[in-house]
Amino acid sequence: VIFLLGAFDDKLNLNPNLKLFLLTIIISLTLWFDSSLIIYSLNFSFLSSELFLGKYSFIFSVLCFLLFINACNMFDGINLQSSSYFIILILYLIIIGINNDLINIILFSLILIFILNRNGKIFMGDSGVYLLAFIFSYIFIKIYNFDNKLTSDLIFILMMVPGIDMFRLFILRILSKKNPFSPDRKHIHHLLLNKFSSLKTLVILNFLILYPIILALVKFPKFIIILIFLFQYIALVFYLEKKTTKNDK
Repeated sequence: VIFLLGAFDDKLNLNPNLKLFLLTIIISLTLWFDSSLIIYSLNFSFLSSELFLGKYSFIFSVLCFLLFINACNMFDGINLQSSSYFIILILYLIIIGINNDLINIILFSLILIFILNRNGKIFMGDSGVYLLAFIFSYIFIKIYNFDNKLTSDLIFILMMVPGIDMFRLFILRILSKKNPFSPDRKHIHHLLLNKFSSLKTLVILNFLILYPIILALVKFPKFIIILIFLFQYIALVFYLEKKTTKNDK
């Protein structure tokens, strides 16, 4: 159903509010049928106790799905961008010992998409991004609820590049009195493309995704990783926007 919604969006360019409503219904029904996908507490590596969500558990869980799906959809901008990101996520899961038939099928599929997308013969589109973002949300929540290999701050690190960029765009659009889901050319990949080639843009984006994950793998404090990334991200965006402004003048 998620895939079909994305396919209709690719074909008909659905209204953002309608997409959000339909996604909310689909995800809510999914959680209603499978309560093991509900996040009841938040476990951070730098806190000794969990933060229980209580009556807000269901709403928070739906919101997690919605935010990641929309973040990934907004992050999908140039060839290999989304496929590279999802491949990095799947490789991380394999490195930490999460490996099964579903993981292998996704990895094999993503490698094929990567090869074909590189040559412009196939595009992931909303249908592919919606589906993969939903599947990864499903996988991460299942691991989080039934395994101790993922904490809330680690999941944030894995998802923070598209997530933080989405948050920045939402703020900019709201301040401009626009719909938060309205399209524009202020995404991080657009800012990078104003200065760099597509290849260099892809390399920079993958670096932004990879280095926090590598630091987390070597047991660097996750709270410090997030702070370093936020500082670097703000500095990079400020630099790119300043360069864009100068070029416009």
